[in-house]
Amino acid sequence: MDSIKELEDNLFLKLNENRYDYNVLNKIGYIYLHSDNRAKSEEFYLKSIAVEKNQFEPYVSLSLISTITGRLEKALYYLYKAKENSPDSSELNKSIEEIVLAIISKEKKMTIAQSEYLQKQANELIEMDMLDEAIEIYIKLSCLFPDNENILIGLALTFMKNMDYSIAEGVLLTVITISESALAYHYLGVTTNFLGRKDESQKYFEKSLELKPSLADISTNGKYGLYKKDYGETQLKSCPFCGSDDFNLINVLNQSQNSLNFNQINPIRKWEDCNNCSLVFANPVPSPQSLLDYNFELFNYVSQIKNNNIEKIVFENNVANERIKNIEKFIPKPYILDINSVDVKFISVAQRRLWKVQGLDENKTRASENQNNFDLGIENISFFDFETDEKFGAITLWEEIEKIRDFKGFLTKVYNLLEPNGVFAFSFHDLKSYISKKLSYDYPIWSYPNYFYFFNTSTMERIINQAGFVLVGIDCVERKYLANTDFFCVKSQTQEKFTV
Repeated sequence: MDSIKELEDNLFLKLNENRYDYNVLNKIGYIYLHSDNRAKSEEFYLKSIAVEKNQFEPYVSLSLISTITGRLEKALYYLYKAKENSPDSSELNKSIEEIVLAIISKEKKMTIAQSEYLQKQANELIEMDMLDEAIEIYIKLSCLFPDNENILIGLALTFMKNMDYSIAEGVLLTVITISESALAYHYLGVTTNFLGRKDESQKYFEKSLELKPSLADISTNGKYGLYKKDYGETQLKSCPFCGSDDFNLINVLNQSQNSLNFNQINPIRKWEDCNNCSLVFANPVPSPQSLLDYNFELFNYVSQIKNNNIEKIVFENNVANERIKNIEKFIPKPYILDINSVDVKFISVAQRRLWKVQGLDENKTRASENQNNFDLGIENISFFDFETDEKFGAITLWEEIEKIRDFKGFLTKVYNLLEPNGVFAFSFHDLKSYISKKLSYDYPIWSYPNYFYFFNTSTMERIINQAGFVLVGIDCVERKYLANTDFFCVKSQTQEKFTV
């Protein structure tokens, strides 16, 4: 007994030196387990897997503790986690079969009506982000109704929300042995994308759309869903900015899962990461006509929705005010050109601050409405078609730069329209921000059909330097799902810039 106490003391000394040593945490968990202190054992094993998830021993031990304490569904979950790290273990498979049989024996009197009630309860728990409880319910149901497609897909979705993608994949592969389920293929596309197997992901998405074309537009419940093979896209063989052919496929998804698509643009969205300049770009690129059709449908759809969220409007106005203050640090009350004036709050605030403002909006109806109803100086024309002999003290582009197809041509025109020492201010979604990393790829902006690029701060600074601008200020605007970075750049008179 004294030797065990001495070993325990030595382990805690090591833990004080490095509290992230998961091997030491496992050993402490083992000592507590064999001293019948199951609560403490569970505590240290959970700490161990919080440090390093890819282990075998702690999951098996946690399964044992859960079995002893009668939590059979939790025990089975831990065995599934252990199987991720030892898929060929016959002993592990035998333990899984034994617990499945124990759950069936315990719950064998459950009726279909009771199972439906439990599914509803599990879905409510998911909404409340109580995933552990929801997983246990779905595991129980999957043991009792192993051929029920809805239950198995519900289980897989719960695992996916818990970021247990490998386990979810196994469940979905079981589903497609039962039936040719379009939804199962769709979610296999999602899971394999998260697991880094992009080519498989694309094939699963294609299969799901062949089986059920309405999945081409999930967000509108199939109203527009009609999967086509040819969307007139352009397949890029080199980076659209630096020209390098060294890039990697980093994301594949059915973009309609999170964004309206209206059957105008290929629902399967792929993103490449350039290893030379770090630009992330869509490949293939939607055709100009498909984007025109998409924007027309989007405007009609959004126009039917009244957005009178006062908190949002006040927030946007405050953001606009801060952006104007930042510009005024470098140039006082200039003649400003606001490009793609989709959200006119910036123009409205600028005019109230006595700026002279010219706005551009490609949408004729929206431009006319904002000009006539709100007395805002907006012209219905695209930036590339806009011609003037005047020079501007500042040019702004808010939350639209990802949509510019000809990026080099755009920056060159901005440079030529600015006065000497004029300010170019714009915002972009920073992929390396905390919010972007936290949400990983489960991130609605990845599925915006009219986005061509994504940036990070260092890549964007390098790009604007090459365009002849000097970065003089950075600001951050945080919103739900978005991490906007605002750049304030001054036109350089001496810096060498690229040519289009």
